[in-house]
Amino acid sequence: MQDESDWLMRQLHAFAMTEAEFLQLGIWLYATLNQFDDQSLAAGGISRTSLVAGLEQLQKLKM
Repeated sequence: MQDESDWLMRQLHAFAMTEAEFLQLGIWLYATLNQFDDQSLAAGGISRTSLVAGLEQLQKLKM
C-alpha cells in the first residue's frame, strides 16, 4: 500500500515543475482516482488505502 503511494509520488515528481504545480497535479490525480469505486481501483492495482497515504504525503509537502 505504501509502495503504491510512493510509486505515484515518484512518478509525479519525475517531471520538472514548481512545487505548487506538483501539489496541484497530485491533488488532481488523487481526486480523480478517488471517483472510482474500490473494484475499479483494485483492477488498476490501486487501493483506497494507497490513495489516503498519497494524500497524506501531499499534505506533508504543503507544510
